[in-house]
Amino acid sequence: MTVLTAISIAGGFTYRAETAYVGVTRTIGSKAAQYRAPTTAMVLPGDVITVFERRF
Repeated sequence: MTVLTAISIAGGFTYRAETAYVGVTRTIGSKAAQYRAPTTAMVLPGDVITVFERRF
C-alpha cells in the first residue's frame, strides 16, 4: 500500500495539508526510525504516517 492510498482510506488531505511529502515512523526491532517520504512511498503494517501543514 502506498502513502497516498492510506491517506485516501483515512479520509484524504485537508486544504492545509502538505501534499508533496509526509512523515513516516517505522519501528525496526525495538527502535523507531523517522523519515520523510513522498506520497508514492510504500508503507508497511504498523507504520505511522504524519501529514504536515503547509506554510503560507
